[in-house]
Amino acid sequence: PPATAAAAAAASVGTTLNDYDVLATIGRGTYGTVCRVRRRADGKVLVWKQIDYGAMGDAEKRLVVQEVNILQRVRHAHIV
Repeated sequence: PPATAAAAAAASVGTTLNDYDVLATIGRGTYGTVCRVRRRADGKVLVWKQIDYGAMGDAEKRLVVQEVNILQRVRHAHIV
């Protein structure tokens, strides 16, 4: 299941960090970093949440997969 969620997330528009210019680091946490980015394709400024999946235990990995699955279903202008 984790690979499936990651693959589905990667299928969205602007799929890798190479598709964006990092403008600033907003914050860092135990499992990752949040950056303000500009999508190269259209110049839109967004937030990119990059997670260090390898540093997580099984319970944390399940929570990340749940979060990705929920966010994929949300239709909102501020969530890509």
